[in-house]
Amino acid sequence: MVSTEETSRDSDIGRVLAAAAELTRQVRRMRTSPFAGDALSGTQVDALFLLARAADGMTPSALAEALGVTAGAVTQLVDLLAERSLVTRRAHPDDAR
Repeated sequence: MVSTEETSRDSDIGRVLAAAAELTRQVRRMRTSPFAGDALSGTQVDALFLLARAADGMTPSALAEALGVTAGAVTQLVDLLAERSLVTRRAHPDDAR
């Protein structure tokens, strides 16, 4: 037998899950808004967020580690973001490459 308390709790959990799902849908829809209609992947948005929060920028290896991707993937990612003028590259003062 299911109590009224259990039914109420299940109903509350259902409402929270539905609200979370709706929030996720809205965030996905709004992802392109700040980027002039350019559709960006989740990794691209994450990279922009990380770079925006890093006052002095990030090295590719630091960005790769933060994103949990390979150095090659970061190179492609940064190339694409630079082509769209969403990031700029700067030489690292301690790295001659």
